[in-house]
Amino acid sequence: MFGDEFRGWNEYETIGALQAELEALAEKEEALTRDWNALIHGLKATFDLVLKNLDHVRREANGINRAFSNVQISNLKALKLEVVEQSDWVGWIKRLAAFEPGGLFDGDPQQESAITDFRRKLQDNPVILFAALFTLGFTVTGTDDQRHTYHDFRQIESHGTTITIKVLFNLLLLKNQLRRDDCAVPFFLDEIQTLDPANRQAILRTARQLGFIAITAASEAVSEVDALYFLQPRQGRIVLRQQHRIGIKLPQAAP
Repeated sequence: MFGDEFRGWNEYETIGALQAELEALAEKEEALTRDWNALIHGLKATFDLVLKNLDHVRREANGINRAFSNVQISNLKALKLEVVEQSDWVGWIKRLAAFEPGGLFDGDPQQESAITDFRRKLQDNPVILFAALFTLGFTVTGTDDQRHTYHDFRQIESHGTTITIKVLFNLLLLKNQLRRDDCAVPFFLDEIQTLDPANRQAILRTARQLGFIAITAASEAVSEVDALYFLQPRQGRIVLRQQHRIGIKLPQAAP
């Protein structure tokens, strides 16, 4: 049985239509191959861009690690931000980025396997988020040279260490995104007295170096800030003026 598009008024017309289709088959195959290669090359360009962006994330992580190396956090000997690839997804993307399509109807087992795997993954996951390609982890090294890796910010060593790393990480990340030095950005840090002096100093010193203005709140006076304001509400309101400011002058280090 043939399709209606080949059926003529008689068998001669039908045979003629089939013969014309057969003669045009090579040209149509060539056109389909061009379209197929254009599609694959478009996908390769997209996956190349994804891999370049992933490399950019790694470079930014290295930059943050260099900044962290100059800051003493609690009693940690070293702190490293690591980009952990999701090997299944990234390995598949690298395979597609390096894929050479060849002919559409080539009987290449590796090509057929790649195409089958490609189709199956897209059917199961039609939307691939960039954030799904990697996770961020922190590896800390203590004074005893023991290493521990944490895959989120919920708890890294002690509570004070967790807060300190969170604040410093966000300051460094925000500074990188600002990409300018002619602005000062304030941020608020509550209950700063719960951090030990070393961590308070690390946050406030880094904030000054990066051009951020730290506005802190504490239930008791701390000495690492530039100035103190003792809040005294009147009729449910708090008004701050210059006369309420008590500046702190830190002693100069001995030469």
